[in-house]
Amino acid sequence: EATVLTAHWTAITINITFNLDGGEGTAEPQTVTYGAAYGTLPTVTKTGYNFVGWYLEDGTTLIEATSIVDITEATVLTAHWTAITINITFDLADGTGTAEPQTVTYGAAYGELPEPTKTDYNFVGWYLADGITRIDATTIVDITEDTVLIAHWELIE
Repeated sequence: EATVLTAHWTAITINITFNLDGGEGTAEPQTVTYGAAYGTLPTVTKTGYNFVGWYLEDGTTLIEATSIVDITEATVLTAHWTAITINITFDLADGTGTAEPQTVTYGAAYGELPEPTKTDYNFVGWYLADGITRIDATTIVDITEDTVLIAHWELIE
């Protein structure tokens, strides 16, 4: 009589490391099992950015806790981010002109800003509420909350 031999298999484990791409948080290496879900992934933050998710090295495959492991070699999951947008309003400080609210993107330049006028005054520029930080079209947005830019004026002598 013939003997039947049955193969027994053990799923391989794969080492995963994390590239925070400038983010902050604890992202210790993990071991995942082929054919199983990735499970809990690190929570990370980055000032001025929203976390999009963890991606495989191809940059297009999003990995979530419920994603099934289908890789067979150690890999790096990279955090992807999108810059936040901030709403800017303008205080003309008794000046006149069109100064519609604008949306700016963290990490990018403010871009074109309104140029108000005021009788007997020269427009000096736009400033944050601190009265010290001057903002112009080439200034890089480094604030993370909606804000008001205030017109500063200089009396014409």
